Amino acid sequence: MNMHRCARGFTLIELLVVISIIALLIGILLPALSRARETAMNGACLSNQRQLSLGFFNYALDFGTIPGCTDHGARDNLDWSGVRNKKDRYWRQGDSPWPFGRIYPYVNRSDKAVECPKAKRGANTFFDFTFVAGMAGARTDLAWRVSYPVDPSRPTGERNTFHAMPILVEEDEFWYNANIDDGTWAWNDQFTDRHYGRGNLSYLDGSAGQFESPKGPQPDEEEPEDLTAQDLRLETNPGTEYSQLYKSKFDKYGWVNHPDNW
Repeated sequence: MNMHRCARGFTLIELLVVISIIALLIGILLPALSRARETAMNGACLSNQRQLSLGFFNYALDFGTIPGCTDHGARDNLDWSGVRNKKDRYWRQGDSPWPFGRIYPYVNRSDKAVECPKAKRGANTFFDFTFVAGMAGARTDLAWRVSYPVDPSRPTGERNTFHAMPILVEEDEFWYNANIDDGTWAWNDQFTDRHYGRGNLSYLDGSAGQFESPKGPQPDEEEPEDLTAQDLRLETNPGTEYSQLYKSKFDKYGWVNHPDNW
C-alpha cells in the first residue's frame, strides 16, 4: 500500500484571506509609522531651535546683547547667520555662510542646527530658522512683550502675546524663505505650519516651543488672515506699542532696548 500523501496547497480563498490580513496590517501600521516619523522630525527641529536659543543666550552673556541680522554684518560683522559676515570668503565657493555666523561657535559648530529635517533643502538652501529683524542687539533681561493679532485681517482687534520675546522663527518656505534665504524674518515673511499646522520658535529667554500661526484658507495665496512680521507689536508699557519689529537697519542695532529714544 502506498503510504505517501500528496501535499495539499492553499486554496484560492485561503490565499485571499491571507492577502487581506496582510493588507489590513499594512493599512494599520503605515499611518502609525508616518506619525512616528513626523513626531521624530518635529522633535529634531525643536531640539535645533532650543540649541540655537541657548546659543543666543550664551552669546549675550559674553557680549551683553544678542547679535543682529544681515544689516549688521557688512559694517560691524554682527550678522548671526554669517550671510554678510566676510561674504567674500565663502561666496566664490558657494559654501554655506553659517560657519561665519556669530552664533555658530555657540552651538558646537553644528552645521545642521539651522535646518528642520522636514523642510525641503531645495526650497531654502541654508536657513529654515530666521531672525526677527527688530530684535537685533537685544538684551536678555528685557521685560517687554511681543503681541500679534488673533485675526490679522482685523489688526485693531484682539491680540495675544508670546510667553517671551521671539528671536528665531521657523519661516514659511513659500512666504518667503525660498526666494530670500537671508536668515532674516521681516516685512511680509510668515510662520511655517509644517508640523501639524504649527512651527517652532526660539525666544530671548533661552526657551523654544511650538506656535500655531493664524493663516488664511488658501496656502498658495497671500491673504489678510495670514500673520506676517509686520503684524507683530512690541509692548513696553500698557498702551505703548511699537511696530518696527519687522524691519532693521544697520543704525538701529539695539533699538529694541530703548525704543522710545528712536
